[in-house]
Amino acid sequence: TLKAFGLLDENADTSQVSFSDIGSVASYAKDDILLLAANGYINGSDGKINPTGTATRAETAQMLTNYFSK
Repeated sequence: TLKAFGLLDENADTSQVSFSDIGSVASYAKDDILLLAANGYINGSDGKINPTGTATRAETAQMLTNYFSK
């Protein structure tokens, strides 16, 4: 998982992260998605994470910018 790489603060408050479609995220990925959001790496769109969608070039660029800015 992402935690194994020391990229995320495991103590981040994921209780403040809310996506209306979080139930559609695979169970094995849910904790990592919440940690990514709690740490500001991903933001979702319109209150959704859209786990079955495709990231646009702009969305991918934003995720990389968020990662390299930390």
